[in-house]
Amino acid sequence: MSAANSSTGVTQVVSALSMSGTPTGAPIAAATGLPTALINDARAFGLAELRFGAGKDVASFVGFTLGTGVGAGLFMDGKLVPNLEIGKLFLESHDEFVELYMAGRIRKEHGLRWSEYGGRLQEFCLHVEHLFSPQLIIIGGGIMGSAAAYSLLQVDRRLRVTVVERDPAYTRASTTLSMANARIQ
Repeated sequence: MSAANSSTGVTQVVSALSMSGTPTGAPIAAATGLPTALINDARAFGLAELRFGAGKDVASFVGFTLGTGVGAGLFMDGKLVPNLEIGKLFLESHDEFVELYMAGRIRKEHGLRWSEYGGRLQEFCLHVEHLFSPQLIIIGGGIMGSAAAYSLLQVDRRLRVTVVERDPAYTRASTTLSMANARIQ
């Protein structure tokens, strides 16, 4: 989990590092000589998809990441809608936040099979689609890959979802998953 105050340039929360309260924007700007803005990882993921990826020519999309938690960015007409905490949503008939039901770490902690996790992911995507009516849902984060996309699509092929897979060698960049509407970038 990460949070940054974009107006002050101060890091608020970084779970992997002890940087909370550390001024980071100004030192980065000074070191690079470039304007610097701070943003959390999920919103940065969405901004990258807006500029270079699957959200480039889409009027509205939700980009979310699954890992330790559930982070997201909602984009309407090329602009990030501020303050969306998608991991704090509740699904109908659930007592826990979405983050406690289907963050990437939950699959492992609860020993869920990919098909079970895919069902949870599908339930979440349908809820996001109902709340925000995006043209596209873009999913990324530490857990994503072919198995998650396959399981998601087996549950409901009506969803318009793009799955961004971790691929440090870029050997699968811009390839198409051979079924339904998922594309692995």
